[in-house]
Amino acid sequence: DAGEKLGSGLQKQVDQKLDRIEQLMKQLGLLDEPEEEMMDDELPMTRAHSDDDLLDQFEKMDFDSFGKE
Repeated sequence: DAGEKLGSGLQKQVDQKLDRIEQLMKQLGLLDEPEEEMMDDELPMTRAHSDDDLLDQFEKMDFDSFGKE
């Protein structure tokens, strides 16, 4: 953070740890993929609903029949 350079051994260790973290995040689905890699079957993001629309949708949900299909 302070702009100091790490020794080559320490830098290599840090790079390995960061690569491993990135690999684990991909496996867990926590790493966002760049937009150009979007699959053909994925839909583009739609307009976000307003808070009122989301509340209305939530209030109209039938939780009694949830999971009974």
